[in-house]
Order: sequence, then C-alpha cells, then structure tokens
Amino acid sequence: MRLPNGIETNDRPVLGLDWSRVKGVDLYNPETDTVEQFDSLELAAVAHPNSLFVLEATGESYELQRRQVVLDAFESHDVVAYCFKTQRTAWFRKAFNLPKSNAGDAKVIYRIATETTLSLHRFQALHETDPIRDEVANFLMQDRYLHNGSQTEEIAGKYLKGLAVPTEYTDLIFAGKKPRKQIGRMLAVAEVVRKNHRGYREFRRQIGNYSNGYGCMARSEFYHWWTRMVTNARLGRHVAKALGSLTVDQKVVHRQVLKEATIAARWLWRLTA
Repeated sequence: MRLPNGIETNDRPVLGLDWSRVKGVDLYNPETDTVEQFDSLELAAVAHPNSLFVLEATGESYELQRRQVVLDAFESHDVVAYCFKTQRTAWFRKAFNLPKSNAGDAKVIYRIATETTLSLHRFQALHETDPIRDEVANFLMQDRYLHNGSQTEEIAGKYLKGLAVPTEYTDLIFAGKKPRKQIGRMLAVAEVVRKNHRGYREFRRQIGNYSNGYGCMARSEFYHWWTRMVTNARLGRHVAKALGSLTVDQKVVHRQVLKEATIAARWLWRLTA
C-alpha cells in the first residue's frame, strides 16, 4: 500500500498516535475504528509490532533521552515511525470542524497520513543545539522527578517571601496563599539565563511565550500549565487541553490571560536582577 504522499507502507498497518507527556498515548486503530490508550510510546510498540506509526513531531521532544529510548523500542519491535508538525493537526481539525480531544486527534493524525499529500518525516533522534535550553530542561526535569518540585518552590520563596505583589498579578502569581508551581519554574529559567549572561529577550525565547516559540518544557509550563490554569480559574470551569474549543467570549478571557502573563513574566524576570 502506498500513502497519498508517496510513502510505501510495505503492508504494515498504519496507526495514528497522539502523544502527551502527562497523559500518555492515544492510538487510533483503523481496523477496529477504536482508540487504545498506553502509558508510553514503547508500550504502544509492544502492542503493535511491525506497524507504521504516524505522530506529531513533538513526541518525546521535551526530554531528549526519552526520544532515544522510544526509538530503540521501535527498532526492537520493527515499528517504522513518521511525523509532522503539530500545527497540521490543528489545521485539519479546524478545516473539518472537528472537536479537540486526545482520542480525536489520534484519528486526525491517521487521516492526515492516509488522506492528504502532506510530506511526512522520519521520527528520529533529536540533538540539542541550544546549551541554555538544555540546562533549563535538565533543571526542570530534576526538580519535577527527583525533588518533587521542592527546588523551584524554594526559588519562588526566595524572591516572593515578604514581597508586596502588585494586585494585577495576584491570581497569576498565587493559587490561594501559595505561589503557583509555574512561578518558581519561570524564576528558575530566569536564573539560568542570567547565569549565562543573557538578557530578557533570551528569557522570552526560552519560555517560548510568543506565537512561533519552539516546543520545550519551559514553553509547556507557560502555556499548558500556567496560563491554562489561570484561564480555568477566571472562567470558573475546567477547559482541560481543549483551549481551541472555547467560545468566542471565553477566548477573549484566555487572550487577556496570555497578555497579562507576558507582563507578569517580565516582572518575574526583573526580580532576579
């Protein structure tokens, strides 16, 4: 079988996978028209050897060593994997007015591979070429997985304890009486950037809080965790990952949160001077 983009499947079943660092993997199987869930890409490979996987390029891109673990598992189970930019999934979903969900995106990814001529690229090893980004990622990973967030909590306390936080930043900085977890992480990024003798523009680049920022752990903290949680709080509802499904009025609230978070991030940056 040959895909519309010219890739030969060599009779391998084509499966669409939606990967999340937090929620695992949703795998769309066209043979049964169902979505299966796995804790990791490796386990998906174990369950579906000799297959052709299609997924977004961000799969296991936050922790580069994890990408290699996955590639080794794919090779062991004779899985061939291709990928494309995440934005293509959103474009397809919008073009066909499809709802946003992990399971739904797994099927969308499959449809992109089998119904469009979009060029796919081999899912392969990533090599970090940004030493500051690498240092930030290592620190955030160790803080999350080895120290249960205690390091960034300590950083937040160091800068915020006894400080009068401007009223306009209150719900951005605090959840209840405690600083939001992401605040310590933003301050940690600022410290790494300053340690490397770089300025505010580099800080913004590292947290990726602009439209074409590259995917990384700090960008995930800014968009997926910080601004999404504040949006949830202001709307009084849980929007999960489906920010794209917000109503027009709700999107106005989310855009305002993004603007205010950018200003608050600059205020946090100045604290570390």
